[in-house]
Amino acid sequence: MNGFSPEIDSQELKSIISALVKIYEWEMQTPDFFYNVTSRHLYMKIAERAIVEESLMNKSMKDMYHGNTNLTEKGVRIRLREFEEKGKVRSIACKKDGRVKYLVPSESMLEFIYLHASHIKKILSEEFILIKK
Repeated sequence: MNGFSPEIDSQELKSIISALVKIYEWEMQTPDFFYNVTSRHLYMKIAERAIVEESLMNKSMKDMYHGNTNLTEKGVRIRLREFEEKGKVRSIACKKDGRVKYLVPSESMLEFIYLHASHIKKILSEEFILIKK
């Protein structure tokens, strides 16, 4: 036993860490979204909104960094501009309030989100039997 957690044995821990490292290494080879902490955070938040919440147009861009003390507003804005310049997202002004903008992922970003999820599933299935709850 590892002495830290009775819920996880050392073999499970090795498998989990091995899978996380493989995922990390794959992400580092795809510089479009994972080249720094801010871009990774934005990618995850955009993916969450687009896929999990299925709600692109009900939260403003400011919500992407609001409450996250590790990110600066300026840093987030710079990365968002980079995403826009690369054609990964586009911003749409709110019809009711022009100061509010919404992010919409491009088709290529949505395709990458699915590729990313598929790759993670593949890596995890090498170590674990995946059963959907």
